[in-house]
Amino acid sequence: MTRLIFLILLIPFVSYGGDVKVFFKIAVDERAYSSFLLENLGAGHSALHDLASRLKEKHLEMDKIQKDFYNIKIDYGMKYYGHDVAQYDIVPILPDRFRHVLLVDEKWDQILRREVYDPDGKLIYAYSFEDRDGDLKPVVEQPRPAVTTGRDEFPGFKAVFKKELKDGTIQTLYSDGLNKFSVFVSKAEGEMKDSARILYGNYVFRKKVGETLYTVVGTIPFPQMEKVVARLAFKEEK
Repeated sequence: MTRLIFLILLIPFVSYGGDVKVFFKIAVDERAYSSFLLENLGAGHSALHDLASRLKEKHLEMDKIQKDFYNIKIDYGMKYYGHDVAQYDIVPILPDRFRHVLLVDEKWDQILRREVYDPDGKLIYAYSFEDRDGDLKPVVEQPRPAVTTGRDEFPGFKAVFKKELKDGTIQTLYSDGLNKFSVFVSKAEGEMKDSARILYGNYVFRKKVGETLYTVVGTIPFPQMEKVVARLAFKEEK
């Protein structure tokens, strides 16, 4: 458990400047949720709060979403905490990634509320910004190592982040502009059972192949994670 939480904490995140209040509801595991209100996310809180900070994003970038993989419905003319917002219901065409429902400020394209559902309709996490004065604060984006990408390694997903950890584990983050997943590849130590579970707003899948341990963390379902591991393991053997 501790190792899995550590891996999730390595996922890059974006923080908002100013005194921003953020309400979270997050699936802690397959059965339980945790709800909490935070101010100044990213300023240093509990492990759960830091994990939640990896889930929030600054604004919706429609040009980066791989639209061939989604049906997108947009409803305009809504109000949210004094803001003019549009609701985006972004539904995967195939059950190989998660559905996102967002309220987006029409002027700034900033996400004010987000709900993420797995293919079975289970809420995985949700967050909303409670901005009392109605003013959107400047956004500060955390730097991340650049990755040069070619063709999609997985349908619609491109590698956008890669680094080697101190223990030799290789982390690669893939994104289709909306859903993301990280793959951690490390040397397997001893006997280890395969596992698939929900943990703090993420699906987490672990599988040992030969002497290599693959851990996939993100917003794609378990069958897709298993395909990711199979493909990477096949490439490793070649």
